[in-house]
Amino acid sequence: MINSQQKTNDQNSEKLDVMHHDEKEVFDEQSETNKFLGRLGRLPKKMVHASAEMSSHVNSLRCFIVILSIALIMSIYSNSQAPSKLRLLYPPMVGNGAIVSPSDRPKGPVLAYTSYLWEEVNTWMKSGKTEAYTKLVQYHNYLGEYFIQQLSDAYKSSETRGELDRQRRITQVPGAMSDLDSRVITVVPNKSWIVYLDTIVEEWYLGTRVVHEKRRYFLNVEAVEMTDENPIGIKIVGFAKPQKTLEVYGQ
Repeated sequence: MINSQQKTNDQNSEKLDVMHHDEKEVFDEQSETNKFLGRLGRLPKKMVHASAEMSSHVNSLRCFIVILSIALIMSIYSNSQAPSKLRLLYPPMVGNGAIVSPSDRPKGPVLAYTSYLWEEVNTWMKSGKTEAYTKLVQYHNYLGEYFIQQLSDAYKSSETRGELDRQRRITQVPGAMSDLDSRVITVVPNKSWIVYLDTIVEEWYLGTRVVHEKRRYFLNVEAVEMTDENPIGIKIVGFAKPQKTLEVYGQ
C-alpha cells in the first residue's frame, strides 16, 4: 500500500516537472518574442519617419486632387455659360495694331454705322410714300421703338402736306467722317453717344430736284447686345435736338 502511494506521488511529481518545463518554454518563447518586438520598436526610427512622410504626402495628393476636381467643375460650368460668339468692333486705324475688348465701342465704328443706317433709312429711290414706312420695318432692329413711332408720325405729317411722295437721297458731306471727337460725343462710355451727322439731302418730285441742302442731324445712339438680328450692336434711339440746315444749294 505504501509502495503504491509512493508510486503515485512520483508520477504526480513528474507531471509537475513536465508542466513547469512547458511553462518555462512558453515563457522563454514569449520573452524572445518581446525582445524581438522591442528590437523592432527601437530599430526602424528612419522607417517610421519615412512612413509618416509618405502618409503626409498621400494626404497632400488627396487634397490636391480635390482642389483640381473643384477647379475642373468650375471651368466646365463657366465654359457652358460663355457666349458661343464674340464680335469685336475695330477702330478705323489698325496699322500699328490695336487692343480691343468685346465690350469696347470705338467712336469710329459708332460714327460709321450710324451714318450708314441713317442714309439707308432716309433714302427712297422710288417714293417715300411707300418706301419710308417699309424702311422702318426693315431696320426696326436698329431703331428704338419710340424713335420708330416718332419717324412714322413725321412721315404722316409730310404726307398730309404732300411732301412724302418724293424721291430722296442722303449722302455724307465729304470729310465728315474724319473728326471723331467732335462728331461722336460720349454720354456714357461704351454705352451711349450723341452723333453729329453732316449730310447732303436731295429730294425730287416728278423728276425735278426740289430740295438740295446741307443738313446736320443730332442723333442719340446706344449700344445694345450684338445678335444675329443686330450684329453691329448699335441702335439709333432718337434725336438729341432738332435738325439744323447748314447751307442751301441751288436747285
